[in-house]
Amino acid sequence: MTDTSTFRRVPGVVLSSKVVSDAEFDVPAIEYSYEVDGVAYRGNRVTKSPLLLKNWPGPAERLVARYPVGVTISVFVDPKDPHRAYLQPRGYRGAAFVVIGLGALVIALIVYFARSTLAAT
Repeated sequence: MTDTSTFRRVPGVVLSSKVVSDAEFDVPAIEYSYEVDGVAYRGNRVTKSPLLLKNWPGPAERLVARYPVGVTISVFVDPKDPHRAYLQPRGYRGAAFVVIGLGALVIALIVYFARSTLAAT
């Protein structure tokens, strides 16, 4: 796994920004251009960590609203490979809380069902 704290911040411009819907999820589709050492690049990665996919448009619409077409942005570029760039190098901030919450729920359900089974015997 690459340490994103070493990524280089360069200016970029949003080329397209929309929500793409398939049969199950609404996903932010953001394309941007940026330049590193005089070489032009295009990217579409929002974050290094996986986005939490939702089956309602609200979260994707809010993310797309942060990156309107034509706005100047910061792009975080891997110094070893300028083709690898992200808009948010640290990923989704709430992901850890979601994973911890789901883990706690699963453990609570296991304990509940284990106690119910033991009490019935």
